[in-house]
This record gives sequence, C-alpha cells and structure tokens, in this order.
Amino acid sequence: MALEDVGDRWTLHIVYALLDGPKRYVDLQAFLRGAGSNVLADRGDDAKPETFDQTWAVPDPEAVTDEIYRWSVDGVEFELSVSGCFLTRTPGRGRKPIVTLSMTRSALDAVLAGRRTIADAANAKEVALTGPPDAIRRMFLITGFPAAMHGF
Repeated sequence: MALEDVGDRWTLHIVYALLDGPKRYVDLQAFLRGAGSNVLADRGDDAKPETFDQTWAVPDPEAVTDEIYRWSVDGVEFELSVSGCFLTRTPGRGRKPIVTLSMTRSALDAVLAGRRTIADAANAKEVALTGPPDAIRRMFLITGFPAAMHGF
C-alpha cells in the first residue's frame, strides 16, 4: 500500500540509487538491472520546462529583470528564463542568454559543499562565466545562491 503513494516498486530503488547524489542515466540503468527499458525513460523525461516561484529568494522584486541565462553542468545544458519572480528551467541551449555559466559537476559540488565560491572556481578556470556583472548578480539572486557561494 505504501508503494501506491510513491509509485511503483522501482521508484524506491531509483530513490535509493540517488541518495548519495545525481547519477548519469547509464549508471542508473546498470543499478536497476531487471527493470524494463521504460522504467527510467518514463521518469527521465526532463524535456518539460519546470517553473519555480522564487519570491522567497528576492526580497525586492525590482532587483530582478526578465532575462535568460544558459547553464551547462558536465555538458548538460539548460536555459533559465526569468519572468518577474518566476524562474523557468528548460533543458537545452538557452536562446540569446545574457549570462552563460559552464562548470563541471565536481566544481558545482565543491561550491555547494562550501569548499570554494564560484568566483574562486572561475579564477581557477574550473568555471566559465560570461555576461555583464549586474546580470550575473541578478542571476545569482533569482536562483537563490547566497553571496557566500558565488563570491560576486
């Protein structure tokens, strides 16, 4: 009965596999031997945009502007589109982004763990960040990255 609340029997296996962090599709496939080929495909449909209300991250709505950013983590690209205090993440290349951010997963992990800032990683050439400084600050504001993590 509990599985009916969280999905089918493979859902808990997938959650277990992801407990220690994100995995690539092929790694999950290897972990889930015996699952039908559609088990991950049905759950891996990330082609749909996701919209997040970022009001919690923006104390002053006038501080953000409707604009587009492109992020790439380990070569996986997605667009972040700002509309008011809403942020929409869409897989794929962003169209005409004002800011681009490219990094490896290990660099992102180091930032999220507090071992370094994005600015430090950029200086070490582990992160590529381009765009006007004011747009970069707005991007970090709307995404909810605290200044201690980005260093700008």
